[in-house]
Amino acid sequence: MMNQFNAKLTSLLLSIIILFLQGCANTITSKELGELEITFNITFESQPNFINNNYYIIYGNSSNIDINYLLSSHYFFIPGQSYEASVGNQITSLGVNYFYDTFFESWAGILTLKSEDLSVTEGPFSSSSESNEADRITDHLSYTSNNLSLDNYSYSNDTLTFTIPASSFNLSSDVLYFTIVTSTGNEKNNINDLVSNIQEVNLISNSPPITATHDTSSFPQSVSAAKIVSWTISVQ
Repeated sequence: MMNQFNAKLTSLLLSIIILFLQGCANTITSKELGELEITFNITFESQPNFINNNYYIIYGNSSNIDINYLLSSHYFFIPGQSYEASVGNQITSLGVNYFYDTFFESWAGILTLKSEDLSVTEGPFSSSSESNEADRITDHLSYTSNNLSLDNYSYSNDTLTFTIPASSFNLSSDVLYFTIVTSTGNEKNNINDLVSNIQEVNLISNSPPITATHDTSSFPQSVSAAKIVSWTISVQ
C-alpha cells in the first residue's frame, strides 16, 4: 500500500515539475522574442563609398513591397529626402503623390546605411491630402529619420556588418520582409542596383543564417562600390 502511495506521490511531483519547467520555458521564449537582434552582412563588389552613393534597406510587413522601378525611366528617393520636382516631372505628371501611391505606401520603413551608423525612417507613409504641389512636397519633407548608434556597425573591405534590435523595425509580425537598394545622386535613372526579389526572414532566435547571392540584377551596376554581391542574415 505504501509503495502505491509513494508511486502516486512521485508521479504527482513529476507532473508539477514538468508544468513548472514548461512555464519557465514559455517565459524565456517570450523574453527572447522581445530581445531579438538581427545581424546583416552585406557584400558589395568593392568597398562602399558613402560619399558618392546611397545605400538602403527597404522593409515591410509583407512581401508586397513595391519597388518596381522601370529600367528605362525611374527616380529613386525615400520619404523625407530631397525631391527634385523637375526630375519627378520627367517620370510622372502626378507629382510627388505618385511615388507614395505607387511605392511608399507599401513600405513599413527604411534603413539608410552610412559610413559610421545608420538611420531609420519609420512609416507608414501616405500621400499628401494637399491640393497644391508645393504643399505636398512640404508634407513629403516632413518625414524624419532617426540615427541609431550601433556599437558593432562596421565595414571591412567590401562587406558592411551591423547588428540591430528587431524592435527597431516596429513590425506587425515575426517575419521581416526587405530588399536592398543602392543609388547615386538625385537625378533620373539613379538606381545602381536593386534586389528585385523581396527577401523573407523569420524572426526565430538562433535559427540558421540565411545567405543569398545577387547575380540576376536588371540594373547596369555601373558603380562597383554600389553593386550588391551577396548578404547573410542571422537572428539571435
